[in-house]
Formats: sequence, C-alpha cells, structure tokens
Amino acid sequence: MPQQFPSYSGDIAGTFSLDYISSIRAYCDVTVLIPGTTETSGGVRRERSADGVDYITWTPRPSVARRQRAARLLSLYQLGRLQHLLADVDLIHVHGLVFHGVPGSRLASKLGVPIVVTVHTGPFEKLMRRRTLRWLTCRTLERADCVCPVSDDLRQQIIGAGIRPRRVEVTYNPVDTDLFRPRSRQQSPARRIVFAGRLEEYKGAARVVEAFAQVAGTWPGWTLTIAGDGPERSAITEIVGHDRRLTGRVELIGSQTKAGLAEILGSSDLLVHPSRHETFGLVLAEAMATGLPVIAPNCTAPPEFVDESAGVLVPPDDVDAIAHAIGHVLTHLRSYRASEIRAPIVEKFSFAAFGRRMLALYEDLLRRPQTDAAITCAA
Repeated sequence: MPQQFPSYSGDIAGTFSLDYISSIRAYCDVTVLIPGTTETSGGVRRERSADGVDYITWTPRPSVARRQRAARLLSLYQLGRLQHLLADVDLIHVHGLVFHGVPGSRLASKLGVPIVVTVHTGPFEKLMRRRTLRWLTCRTLERADCVCPVSDDLRQQIIGAGIRPRRVEVTYNPVDTDLFRPRSRQQSPARRIVFAGRLEEYKGAARVVEAFAQVAGTWPGWTLTIAGDGPERSAITEIVGHDRRLTGRVELIGSQTKAGLAEILGSSDLLVHPSRHETFGLVLAEAMATGLPVIAPNCTAPPEFVDESAGVLVPPDDVDAIAHAIGHVLTHLRSYRASEIRAPIVEKFSFAAFGRRMLALYEDLLRRPQTDAAITCAA
C-alpha cells in the first residue's frame, strides 16, 4: 500500500513507490492497493501490468465523492474491508503512518498476516504535535510486526518520540542504479552544477543560487541548473534577475521525470543539495549512483551514506560554507572517482540488494525457512 503513487504516465509523484515494486517483484508476487486515485467511477478495479504486478484501485462512487478529502478517507476506510480480494496474501507492506497504516493494520488483522510499515515522514516531531495524529501514529507503529524507517536518523526520531515498536529495521530506500549510472564523458568536464528537488525553502535551492553567485567569478564558464518546481521558484527568479554575476549562468528547467533527471545528472559535474531535513536523500543517492560528487547537509540522514570520498557535508543554512564547498569540489574535481562514488550505492541500495534485504525480512516475519517458493506480498 503506497503512500504516493503516480496517477498517469510521466507523473513524478510517488515514483519511489515504483522503485520499491521493481525491487521486490523479482522475489515476490506483488499486489498493489491504490486507494482513491480518481473520483470518476465507483467500486473496485483490478488489473495486471505487463510486469506481472496486480493493481487494485478502490474509488468512491460519485454520489459520495463530493469532497476530495472526504472521498479519500472513505476510500481508505473501505480499503480495510477488501480482504476478500487478498485471500492468498502472506504479508502486507504499508508505506505511510495514518491514512495507509490504519487501514493496512485492519486488513492485516482480518487476514491474520504480518504487517510491515515503512516510514518516510519527517521531521517526525511534526506528527506528534497534534493529539489525534500522535495517537494514530503510535497505534500504527506499535502494532506493526516490523517498522522500517528509511534511515537511522529517522529511527532515532521515532524512538525519541517515545514510540516503542515491536521490531525496527532500517531499510533505507532502493535506488535505480541501472537508470542512474555514469555516462561516458569527454576529458573536460561539462562545467555544470545542478540542484534537483522540490523548490521549497527548507530544501535550499535559493541558498545554492546565492552560494553559486559567490564563486561565479572564480569559475567562469560554469553554470547552475535548477531542476524542480515549487513555491520558492519566484524568489530564485528574483535573485537571479537582480545579481549580474548570475546573468546567463543559472537555468531553471522545472520538474523532471526519472529518466529526465538521469540525463541531467549524467551531463553534470556536481550536485548541490543543502536540505535542512532529509529522511533519506534519494536525489543524493541517485547522483552518487551516476558517479557525481555531492555537497550534502551535515545533518539528518545524508551523512549515513555521503562521506569525504563522495563530496562535502555542510551546514545547510550556511551559504558561505556551501560556496566554499563548491569551490573545493571544483578545485579537486579530478580527484573524485565515479566508480568509487557509485560503488557503495550499488552495494547498499540497488534494486537487487534492496530486494534481497526485504525478502530476508519477509521470510523472517513469516517464520519459515528460505525456500524457492514464491511469497505473495500486498505492497
């Protein structure tokens, strides 16, 4: 049960859910439950994709789908009653704490199967500020057979909030290392720095632009590409328009598909992503899989997989430190080895590595020895 899921071809929302499915479908029969994706038809729709994954979508009937939020809540409630469609399921894997964790727990209880809850949400303290959300979050996580935060930092946030799950396994996120891989390069660099992500203040795109302005004169010919959209776009446009050092040097290209992002990273030399908070930091891992050095925040999850061989960690709000890090990486660019940057990402987060890790967890929860028999998982 994914927290987010693409609703059409090219939709970038929830594309990480597709990565999870791709990782485990080699080891399990997968059924994906997608609640409330449309409001145009009622009832249950079931279809099988070309890759053998079953998709079950519940959409509320038009007569009750008067408001989007109410319709979604209704669809999630009804989803917890669809156990008759999941008679052969061995295990339920939910992404999300409240809107998906609650009906997922209900389904697992009715079917008598284990439930795994992957936690992507952070900062975790925000969930604990409202009484109802706090109660539902605690209820979901403490009833799960296993809770899987996507970083050790997020695990510490969960424990620090006073929640005591039965079992916690840090799984991180899968990375498509076949799509994100080093491209053949010329001897000279492309001279492009890139930021990729949602244009929100905490992500740091504007701070990257300000830092680039500080080093632009020292590094003529280098450009900065901003890949993403969001509420901070207008502020970034204003910064660029009022600073002559940035004239013709900064390009805003909007949100990108996975394939589009892979092309951009493959033709860039450095990713700068000084986000204040990342529960994992997928774009950093994707850039490293492409062989790029990265400038990442020195807090939350990224330090768990970004070390000095892959780039520089910086205080995310320190524009001077970000500028200094850009200059440092560009000065030593030839000392970074794409194969060395990529190797730990493939080893830890590739689809194959992630899928094997999840299979081992599923089988352990099912308390049966590892065999060649297929496991059916509702994801």
